[in-house]
Amino acid sequence: MLPDDQRQAIYQALKDEPAVKSPSAQIARIGIALPFAVATQPVPEQLANQIRATQGFHFLVSDNYVLLISPLNRAVVGLFTATGDAKSEVIPLLRGGRR
Repeated sequence: MLPDDQRQAIYQALKDEPAVKSPSAQIARIGIALPFAVATQPVPEQLANQIRATQGFHFLVSDNYVLLISPLNRAVVGLFTATGDAKSEVIPLLRGGRR
């Protein structure tokens, strides 16, 4: 588990990236694999260098959440909010294609 300061750094670094919209109604929570139709992007190199635990991972932004995604199996491995970890939450992914 990441320390609070690193979770906040991840959220702050990625929260303003364009939000991803799902082509169909989807939900996300820790451990759920996202369908390939949901676009993700690699964690920026600058953040990956700052927080090594994010190296090799992808992310997406939906509403007020930042999701950290394993590119190998597309599983959600982290959910971050302005107030910290949201590991027990189930969140809807916005519907309607990438913004």
